[in-house]
Amino acid sequence: MNKFILSIIIILPFTSNSEIFNLSNGDRVSGTTTFKSNNVIHVKSDFIGNIIISEKDIKKNNKIATKNKSPWSGQISASILTRDSNTLKKSNDIVTEKNQLIDDIKLQLQTLYKKNNYELKWIAKYRFYQTDIRQIDDLISLSQEYKYSFPEKSYYLAARTKYQQDYRRAIDHEILQTIEVGVDLIKEKKMTLSTSIGGAYHRYLRTVVNTSNNENVDRDVELPKGVFTENFRWELIDDVAVIQQYKHQGDFSNYQILFRVGVENRMISNVFLKLEYKIEEDTEVSYDDRGYYNRSLLASILYKF
Repeated sequence: MNKFILSIIIILPFTSNSEIFNLSNGDRVSGTTTFKSNNVIHVKSDFIGNIIISEKDIKKNNKIATKNKSPWSGQISASILTRDSNTLKKSNDIVTEKNQLIDDIKLQLQTLYKKNNYELKWIAKYRFYQTDIRQIDDLISLSQEYKYSFPEKSYYLAARTKYQQDYRRAIDHEILQTIEVGVDLIKEKKMTLSTSIGGAYHRYLRTVVNTSNNENVDRDVELPKGVFTENFRWELIDDVAVIQQYKHQGDFSNYQILFRVGVENRMISNVFLKLEYKIEEDTEVSYDDRGYYNRSLLASILYKF
């Protein structure tokens, strides 16, 4: 599998207006008004966080200026992972299973463009780990996600295209195309919850071992699947949010699942700390009649722009 380090994540926030407050002392503050009360204005600034401005400190002969926010935004992250997983060990061209506790690094870049009711997101991930003796992990993942929200409705359409190379699952040239119909069950400023269901086309090339002669066999797998996705976010207090996600593709006996839960906290300006716990299982990829599993604890530093 090729070794290159590329990780890009870009996320696009909801389109909104940023205000510029011209103060009587000559300062200028840029941010979004969250609410007003008792002659004070609560402002969320991208640079200094949440602040409170007294209306008497704003120049009375100067109206608050507004500027349109770009539909583009993004996020870059670097993560340290501690993982309990089963994997493949390649020795003398023979593939065998091995349970292992490893520490590795993941880089990620995500971009999102959102305008009106349309949203396009591009995600790139790279994860790699190697000892002096052998390669342990090598993952490259590129994906595109599309979402259309019906005007003044809670329903939406979504599609996802993904290409992936995964050393630990012994899978090359993995392609996944999904089409889903979803609903925003909760869509508030502090809390969001959405679910979607649909179908998928899945294809990949997998290396397996013929137990009779210990020779490697490459299998080209191609099959349709059902998919289910659930996303939840709850901002407990300012700059601290709980995030949770569940993805399921396949059926109840032959499936791939991803479950993650974590906390995201703003450190300074646009820099965030995220702590996550993640569970992955894939019964299609089995070693010695056991499905692939992965339990991960992640600590990530994110920069949002």
